[in-house]
Amino acid sequence: MIRKIFLHGFLLLGLSFSLFSQDTLKAPDLVTDRPTQSVSPVIVPAGSFQVETGFIHEFVTSDISNTFYNTTLLKYGLTEGFEIRLGMDYLKNVEQWNDGDTQFITRGFTPVVISSKLHIAREQGIWPEVAFYAGVGVPKTGAGAYMTGYLAPTLKVLASHTIGKNFSLGYNIGTVWDGETPQPTGIYSVVIGMTVSERIGIFFENYGFFRKGFFDFRSDAGIGWLLKKNLQIDLSGGLGLNSKAPNGFISCGISWRVP
Repeated sequence: MIRKIFLHGFLLLGLSFSLFSQDTLKAPDLVTDRPTQSVSPVIVPAGSFQVETGFIHEFVTSDISNTFYNTTLLKYGLTEGFEIRLGMDYLKNVEQWNDGDTQFITRGFTPVVISSKLHIAREQGIWPEVAFYAGVGVPKTGAGAYMTGYLAPTLKVLASHTIGKNFSLGYNIGTVWDGETPQPTGIYSVVIGMTVSERIGIFFENYGFFRKGFFDFRSDAGIGWLLKKNLQIDLSGGLGLNSKAPNGFISCGISWRVP
């Protein structure tokens, strides 16, 4: 039962964090979908291939933790304004029993997530940059306890505003299914980003998951550093804001666009 709860939680997180997203750390020639939860409405240029990968350690409770050793997302710009994406993570779940005397460990690849992002509108005045995200977790592609029996779709509307020279506001709203039950879960995120220099940006974010009788609220913050025009590293961390949320997480990663 506990593992099924974590699978459900992973699918919610993996499809929206597919691994963490970044609308706010914009830089010339490179915009990534990490490290924030908010997926950017910016599309990978046509003909470009981009790799975004990282490490996440999630403190679920004092006795349970999740470690994502590689939250890898591959992106390709199929045309101007449309990208296709492929994601898969390697997850280790540890449950402590009997005051830590016994450990139950589950590890393996999570289901393959196939997704796409379609650009809808450019930012103009008060109107935001807008894109639409559609993805699906493929059943029978994960290992053991992480495998799902049915398709696990995710649908999101993505938007962002530029605020002055150094600030931006991004937000997502959508719905996700876990691949096991027909009941959908709502997802939302709101992120404020600030450009510190030409190569460094920081963000602060609130996000959550909700359905009837269930509310999971969280916040996070982080920094991205552009080493080159096509290479970025990032560091972030977050906290749960209510009893339904995990205690917190830490994450680091790297994003690279093939020259």
